[in-house]
Amino acid sequence: REDKIFLSYSHSGEICSFTMLAVVVILFAALWMPYRTLVVVNSCLDRAYLDTWFLLFCRICIYLNSAINPVIYNAMSQKFRAAFRKICRCRAKGSDKPATYSVALTYSAVKDTSMVEISMNSIKEEIFHPTSS
Repeated sequence: REDKIFLSYSHSGEICSFTMLAVVVILFAALWMPYRTLVVVNSCLDRAYLDTWFLLFCRICIYLNSAINPVIYNAMSQKFRAAFRKICRCRAKGSDKPATYSVALTYSAVKDTSMVEISMNSIKEEIFHPTSS
């Protein structure tokens, strides 16, 4: 019974991801279509079609394509909304805790890569007060 619940949950997540991808691709094609059509038409004409209002429309469509993606992700992805809220809360709080970054360190001839957490304070300390080796 748990397997069926997991499979149905996984399947619904795939459908949601596919739907979001389809919406993004369709909007991309629709919003770039005026400009791409203009390029193709102008490559066939002796005298280029350069109507100012149509060029402005093409430019607005291209900018709108870039601006609409976060709106689509917000509307269709719960993970995106949760991550966005988390980022906004971190910046709003202005926490006293120093930022921590994960940095990949590579050592030895075997190329063993491990993730190590380094705080900004330890980096500043090393830069401004280096220890002699």
